[in-house]
Amino acid sequence: MESRLIYSAINSVKSKVDWEIYVESEWLYIGLENEINENFIIEKIAEIFANNRIFILLGRDNSKETGVAEFQSEVFNRIGKVDFMLNNERFTRFMEFNKIRVFRIGKLGNKA
Repeated sequence: MESRLIYSAINSVKSKVDWEIYVESEWLYIGLENEINENFIIEKIAEIFANNRIFILLGRDNSKETGVAEFQSEVFNRIGKVDFMLNNERFTRFMEFNKIRVFRIGKLGNKA
C-alpha cells in the first residue's frame, strides 16, 4: 500500500481508538536506551499483530508496510528518536510509540 494511503487510513480512525489503561495511564515507559525491555515489546507486538502484516505510520511520505519477521529493526531503530505508530492490516489494532520512550496499545472502538 502506498505511503499516503496508509497515512490517510490510519489518521481517519485514530480518534476512535480506545487506549488500554495501565495503573492510571495509557502510556507504558520503555526505558532508557540501554534499559529497553525489548522482550516485552516483542511479546506485545507478537500478541497484538500475530502473523499479520504491520503498517508503520511515520508520516505522509514515509509510512510503510512490513511483516512481523522484519519489524524488529524497523521498531528498535526508531524508539526514542521519532514518534511512530504500528497498525494491523485492518487498522483495528494500534501501538503508538512516542520519542520520550513511552508507548500505548489500543484497538478501534465505537467513539463517534
